[in-house]
Amino acid sequence: MGQNTIRRLSADILGIGESRVRFKPEQMSRINEALTRDDIRGLISEGIIYALPKRGVSRGGARERDDARRSGRRSGHGRRKGTQKARVDYKHAWMAKVRSQRKLLRSLRDAGAVAPQAARKIYTMIKGNAFRGKAVMRIYLKENGMLNESALAAMDAKRQKFEKKENTPVSKKSNSAPAPASKPGQK
Repeated sequence: MGQNTIRRLSADILGIGESRVRFKPEQMSRINEALTRDDIRGLISEGIIYALPKRGVSRGGARERDDARRSGRRSGHGRRKGTQKARVDYKHAWMAKVRSQRKLLRSLRDAGAVAPQAARKIYTMIKGNAFRGKAVMRIYLKENGMLNESALAAMDAKRQKFEKKENTPVSKKSNSAPAPASKPGQK
């Protein structure tokens, strides 16, 4: 039987395409002696005729695209399908903004940097979208004399002390630290 016929029958038996069928070159004499499908099945079971593994789609390109997106690429006008309102969830943006402003106001009030009556007024202003962000709110408080500077300075000193304490190394557990894990796809 010819090699092309053996290849075709092997592909049929293995249930794959002919391009994935491979023969062991040192056993070509035995392969050429095969006359029936049973002979070919025997060669397959011995591993003389075998199938190449299926080639999948590589993730390398996808990883590169993900890296590019993380660094801010691939988000220009040509990429956009929805309107700005569809792309940005306004409700969650609003919630994040209001929560951060209220948290700052709470910390200022607890530290005594803002009087409770002024805090109540600022709270309603936050609810009314008077401030674009925390920095604008601080500017408003300073310009309208609502900030107690001494309490604010004490609060900042306490925060800096806490940050300094967090940044100091605790203790080394062992000298042999594990090697940093590399990104998938890198060697």
